[in-house]
Formats: sequence, C-alpha cells, structure tokens
Amino acid sequence: MKAVQKVQSRSQQTAAVVHNHVPTLTIANLSASDLLASADGLDALVQNCIETSSNTRQAKDAMKTVFLGVRDLDLRLPHVAEKQLRGEIPAEAMLLELLPAMYAIKPRTPNNATARARKLVAALAKIDAYLATLTPQRPAISVFGKGRAELVALIASLPKLEQDLADVEGDERAACRTLRLATRDVDRLNKRFYKALSAEARTDSVLAAALGQITTERTTRRPRAAAG
Repeated sequence: MKAVQKVQSRSQQTAAVVHNHVPTLTIANLSASDLLASADGLDALVQNCIETSSNTRQAKDAMKTVFLGVRDLDLRLPHVAEKQLRGEIPAEAMLLELLPAMYAIKPRTPNNATARARKLVAALAKIDAYLATLTPQRPAISVFGKGRAELVALIASLPKLEQDLADVEGDERAACRTLRLATRDVDRLNKRFYKALSAEARTDSVLAAALGQITTERTTRRPRAAAG
C-alpha cells in the first residue's frame, strides 16, 4: 500500500500549495479540496482490499486444513486395514485386494487426495461391513477415533469450501482493482494540478519556490520563475 500512501502524500502537498497560492485553481471543475477528498477516500478502499485479502487467506487456510485431514486419513487408514485383515482368510484376502488401486494415487494435491479418499471410502464400506458381521465383532477401521464417517464428512465439505474460496478471491480481485484504478485517477489529477501550478510558477517566483514542497517523481523538472 506504499504507492497509495505516496499518492495521498503528494496530493496533500499539492492541495496545500494550491490553497496557499492559487486558491481559485480548478482542473475540469475540480478544486484542490476535491483532490484532497479523493485522496482521503482511498483509505476506505485500502481497508476493503485488506479485508478481502484477509478473507482469502482464511478461506485458503480452511481448504488446507481439510486437505491435510483428508490426506492424513488417506495415508493412515489403509495401513490400519492391512493390520486388521488377515491374508490367509479368503474373505479378508479379497478385501485386501481393494487397496492396491488406491495406492496408485498419490495424495499430494487436493484433487488427488479426494480421488484417493473416494476409493478408500468405497473399500472401507465393505471392510467395515465385513468386520461388523464377525463373532466376536471387530471394530471398524479407524485411527485416533477417525474412520470412514469422518473421511466422508471431510470430502463432503470440500465443494462449499472451494466455492467460498472462489467467491472471496473474486471479491479480493475486485476490491484491489478498484483501489488501483482510484489511486491512478487521484495521481493523474494531482499531476494535472502540478502541471497547472508549474505554468503559473513561470511568472511567480514565490509559487515556484513553494513547488519545492511537493514531492515529485525523479523525472519531473521543477519550473523556474522567469527573470524579472
């Protein structure tokens, strides 16, 4: 936001010189007070840009949390299943054969983690159902109390989180674009005022000296009053 602060500072300096030396000066029917008001109005746009950027970070964090949760269960639950099922029992050997297709998908990205999780959920539905029929009954596959139900819930939460992220990213782009355009407009108006002041300063040594109070870009040449 340093660029905004520079434009605001220059506009304040320009407005002060106009008020003190050429108070009737206007540009396209806009006075120095209008320039100052426009510069001050950038504060609200800056705040909006900051708030929407914060919303985007929060949405990304929420997405990351769910992704890490899915990936963690993707990696842990199959190993638990392998430990609980016995390959020497035909029915359990068939259930173990459900896992290799899932292992082919590496859960390094949200899309891959979700794809692997869906296969895992399908496999766990059969494995858990089988375990529940045994006597004595064996517990459903889980790790730290989290199993198929929790994985299903995480997957189900992703579409809304993705839409929320898309929405806030759109809000951020719009808010920050509005700020950029408004800052550009204030900067252009300020430069037009400076140009008009420079023209006046060619015949006004006091005004020419006062222009030194305005911070300009390095390429801007300060006017000198004509020798009297």
